[in-house]
Amino acid sequence: MVDPGINFMENMHFTGLNINDINAVLVTHDHIDHNGDLPAIDDLASQFGRRDIALYMDKHTEREYAGRKGYFSEKNRHGIDLTMNRSFDIGPSVSIQVEVMPTKHILENVCSDCILS
Repeated sequence: MVDPGINFMENMHFTGLNINDINAVLVTHDHIDHNGDLPAIDDLASQFGRRDIALYMDKHTEREYAGRKGYFSEKNRHGIDLTMNRSFDIGPSVSIQVEVMPTKHILENVCSDCILS
């Protein structure tokens, strides 16, 4: 799963998928539309005893998530500097090659008065 933003859980169930279909989660950056349902995935994983889901996240998300005593076990949490790691493998059982292609976030140019982190 890449960037489980808002309504990811609802969309996942709507398409017939469930927590057992997720082996790894990649969060590209710390915006709610990219990681909004991360806590929900964590909570659902705890209900189904899924301690094997790998979590890959950018450094800022890693700092924000570090204090949470989540079900994603510490050994399965991986911080990635996406500005440095242009290509890397993810996945605990099946390796998936990820290639990073920098782009501007669409909301960056919406208005000058908006505050985005």
